Amino acid sequence: MLGHAPNLTHEKLVRMGQAAGLKMQRFKKTEPLPRVTKVIEMLRALAPVNLLDIGSGRGTGLTQVLMELPHLDIAAVECDEALIPNLKALARGLKIVRPKAGVLSVYNVDATTKLPFQVGEFDVGTALEVLEHIQDTQRAVDEIVRVCRKVVFSVPSEPDDNPGHVHLHTPEDLTRMFLTAGAKRVTFDSVPGHTVGIAHVWA
Repeated sequence: MLGHAPNLTHEKLVRMGQAAGLKMQRFKKTEPLPRVTKVIEMLRALAPVNLLDIGSGRGTGLTQVLMELPHLDIAAVECDEALIPNLKALARGLKIVRPKAGVLSVYNVDATTKLPFQVGEFDVGTALEVLEHIQDTQRAVDEIVRVCRKVVFSVPSEPDDNPGHVHLHTPEDLTRMFLTAGAKRVTFDSVPGHTVGIAHVWA
């Protein structure tokens, strides 16, 4: 449950969710992965007011960010149309349980096309376990850098058997791509099996 609604019973919350078009889902609460913990630590330090999340998927990683940073206004971008209903259901649910918290907006957009946002519109962008899936990574990085003042990203640092991974990005090629896109500098941290970094676009 994201938020606290002291005057509502579980039964009332379920009825409200169903009336809003939500479907019952089975979730299990687990400890955050080390890379997620590191990203949330970075986001806390950056203290953004708004955030652009590229490749939100089903919203699993996004939900962890929302739980830790509930004040954020977030624009979730996902190119897979089949996943959009999940994200929209999450946004509707947030309105019920966190009516005074940040807003989650959902966009069915491919990051390698022109994103529907203005230059520097977002304090921070996140691309978490996404860049390795994108064939034309440079084009996506160009767009993220155009609309975000800083970008927090994570990628696998070791080969794996995920058929959706078309690249194994190194810190060197990530630095090259972000600097080519216009970032001023790129800094890195690491967690087991992953590279995590921040591209500093605006001073």
